Amino acid sequence: MGADRNEVRRAETNAGVGVKARREKGTAVVVTAAHRAFLFPATVDFPERIDDPQLAEDFGPQIWQEVRSSLRNLQRLSYFSTTDQEIRFSKASLGQWIDANVTMGMGTDSGTPMNFHTEALWREMKAHGDAGMAPQRVVSAATRVNAPILGKGTERGTTEPGKLAYIIVVTGIPLYATTALPHS
Repeated sequence: MGADRNEVRRAETNAGVGVKARREKGTAVVVTAAHRAFLFPATVDFPERIDDPQLAEDFGPQIWQEVRSSLRNLQRLSYFSTTDQEIRFSKASLGQWIDANVTMGMGTDSGTPMNFHTEALWREMKAHGDAGMAPQRVVSAATRVNAPILGKGTERGTTEPGKLAYIIVVTGIPLYATTALPHS
């Protein structure tokens, strides 16, 4: 048991050193958080999310039926066998980066089970907000910070003359509540 505690302490110390080094260097980090720990409970609470007609259209009928049947009895799938542990640690893991004020971009694990492209980014943004990231910082991570990470900082990421921008209209103010975004 003592070795296990020492290993945990060493891992926490090493993680803290890595977080501190990223913050001091200003290197952006993209933590993909909206995976099993966030998607599993969301799907158990609202299984209808799997019935999104856009997914059926995007996948096509044959692949869509395979996806749907692969998610039957999702609580029993081996992919979700460690979800309880992930749920316990996910907010703390993400929170260490947020609390350390590390420059953070926004990315997804779209394509993993139940992490569909139609909602992956806004779920990622919500997960970051749920872990304590301020809504304005969430929006910035998905736009202003991501553009240079992708090598597009001179072309995108901010709304200013000479840059490309996608403008969306939302109900609500995403800078105060990112939950306004999925309803756009």
